[in-house]
Amino acid sequence: AGAPSMYNSVKNGKIERLSSVSTIADGIAVKEPGVNTFELISKYVDDIAGTDFDDSQENCMTFAGLIALADQAREDCIQAIKECADGGIITVMITGDNETTACAVAKQLGIMQDDTQLLTGEQLQAMSHEELDASVGIYRVFARIAPEDKERIIRAWQKRDAIVVATGNSLADVPALQRANIGCATGAADCDMTRNESDLTLYDNSFSTLVDCIKQARGIYANIRKVWQYALTCSVSLLSAMLMTLVVYGEFVLSPMAMVVYWLVGMLCSLSISYESGDKHSLGDRPRRGLSRLMPASAWIDTIWQGLLAGVCVFVAFNTGRFGASIGTEPAECGMTTAFLTLMFSRLWLILATHRHDPDSPHFANRVMPVVLFLGAVITVVPVLLPSIGVHFGLVTVEPSNWILAFVFSVIPAIAAIIARIVVHMLTTVRHVEHN
Repeated sequence: AGAPSMYNSVKNGKIERLSSVSTIADGIAVKEPGVNTFELISKYVDDIAGTDFDDSQENCMTFAGLIALADQAREDCIQAIKECADGGIITVMITGDNETTACAVAKQLGIMQDDTQLLTGEQLQAMSHEELDASVGIYRVFARIAPEDKERIIRAWQKRDAIVVATGNSLADVPALQRANIGCATGAADCDMTRNESDLTLYDNSFSTLVDCIKQARGIYANIRKVWQYALTCSVSLLSAMLMTLVVYGEFVLSPMAMVVYWLVGMLCSLSISYESGDKHSLGDRPRRGLSRLMPASAWIDTIWQGLLAGVCVFVAFNTGRFGASIGTEPAECGMTTAFLTLMFSRLWLILATHRHDPDSPHFANRVMPVVLFLGAVITVVPVLLPSIGVHFGLVTVEPSNWILAFVFSVIPAIAAIIARIVVHMLTTVRHVEHN
């Protein structure tokens, strides 16, 4: 604390002179890194006006003691920063504290590994914009930073195509919050303008809450992607099966009314997927680059091969069902009914294949999915078991062997999807381990 070099010290009731109290403060800082020290000094002055007091009179002052304040890292914050690092999110500390305190806290939090990742405000101001743009990715801690320099640091990160989330709690942080892609005011924000200019506010003043927001957002995005992929996969399966039956037999795989039922159940299944919560607990996926595509190339590949596999299974079920028709039943109607059962059951199995367990819930977290599965099974079975209803959908009562056939062929695409997901997860884990 920019203090004079000479003080008077009170010791054993006598006034003694010290060469430098700052030596004591420096000793505490060396012994306890991350501790801020404040020196308490005073001086009695005889009848002097405040306007006549100047810096030249800051001498021969009485040293009363030192106050040491330590910044303690919260355990939940340490874990949150670790999760960010595992998920490819870089955490950067920008502070007005001195470099000793900043480094001590940053190392305790796991933000920086060594002192080469530190940049002081003096060094920053000596850099040109081009030099900062080229080297900003090296640094994880910025100490003794003036408020106006925060915006400059954020701009340098954005030039590296980074999506920047900035936090702040004072009026001086407003330019940085406005410049960031996402401005986040903390619960300790001391003015309404800080909250008004931010995109969101953390009322509990916890960094872990911000990480939870990222998890929740990624879970919502993952559910949107899964709904799209699920709907496209089921569409590919139906269209491919219909094309094959038209080419080989010149017949439709389903009647128009049966297709309506198929799409109706598909809407219910998509609704259940939107209630998934397992993906919000994972930060393992790398961050997206800006406005990336909702369906990346890998998702399109999965959609096509899973849809084609399901279509082939439906076609085989249709073909086999024709030859398994009972006496008095048209082969085409029997094949169509077997294909209908295969399509509907495969659609139900596929939403189970997309489900991910929620570690926060000991039970089945998605309570909508069991209801949808039950309704889908009822809608599938009733028209086949009740001829008075099935006749409106072009369906007939079939032999038990056709039910078994439909069940076996319907589960094949779901099992293949689960196996593929496990293999991809294993390969991703191996690459991550090798990279680290």
